[in-house]
Amino acid sequence: MTFSCDQCGKKWSCASKLREHTRTHSPQKQMYKCDQCRSTFKHLRTFSAHRQAHAQDKPFTCDLCGHGFSRAGDLKVHRRIHTGERPFKCEVCQRGFSHSSNLVTHMRVHTGEKPFDCDQCGKNFRQMSNLRVHMRIHTGERPYKCDRRCNKSFMTSEDLQRHIRVHTGDRPYRCDRCGRRFAQLAGYTYHMRVHGGEKLHRCGFCDKAFRSAGAVTAHRQVHTREKVFVCEECGKQQEPQRVEKQKRPELTSRQMSQNVPVAPEGGENVIMLLRLIAQKSQVEEQETGIITRSTLNNVTDLETWLQTASGAADV
Repeated sequence: MTFSCDQCGKKWSCASKLREHTRTHSPQKQMYKCDQCRSTFKHLRTFSAHRQAHAQDKPFTCDLCGHGFSRAGDLKVHRRIHTGERPFKCEVCQRGFSHSSNLVTHMRVHTGEKPFDCDQCGKNFRQMSNLRVHMRIHTGERPYKCDRRCNKSFMTSEDLQRHIRVHTGDRPYRCDRCGRRFAQLAGYTYHMRVHGGEKLHRCGFCDKAFRSAGAVTAHRQVHTREKVFVCEECGKQQEPQRVEKQKRPELTSRQMSQNVPVAPEGGENVIMLLRLIAQKSQVEEQETGIITRSTLNNVTDLETWLQTASGAADV
């Protein structure tokens, strides 16, 4: 479905974009108004730049942390961080918020409202900030760059922070029960279910419960005969073809450390490597239908699984 402008004939994939466009035909109706100097603007981009000019002047300072603000109202809201005051309450779940705008955003969780539309694919979002991040998928923009030796770039600062741990080896998430550490929160959360016995995900065929959605998908191969691989760190599942491609650099480095010769086709040396890994690692109990490197009972099972996953009769 498309929405057409009655004045110029331009077409848009969503109504919100058409409404924004029609304002360009009415110059007397200004779209954005500055609440500090009362200037008005037709476009959000120029309005945002204008607001940043005001933000450079910050005469209101927090006496607790020294943070500066351009408006007294912003300072008042900021002080709630220190006092813990949350005067805006959700009538549905009683959750409190320090600012009314945060409550408005939160209420969309209950109402299901997603007013911010992507004009490229039509996907909807509850917050404008989420839409801005999403648009980078279409534009290819990756503003957060790694300043280490790899120069990789990422769409969000959170993705960059997670990536940096590859270089630093930092594992900030520690299990208090066994002392094991994890680089990612997802891996830690999945691991904690091992201790708690928590199994939130159920198979729709037999009602068996598992710790992760990936484990359920892997289990379904018992019913559907589809082959998958489950990561023992975070529980995510992938197809064997993708696993073979992604794990190859890791296997090569382990081959070097184990002095395993590299075969031209990469078949026999992988079997030799996996034999060494299987012989050195303790075998954990296997949940029905889930195949991981640590749950294979012996070298024969390991070789059989590798042959099946690669689709070859002989490795």
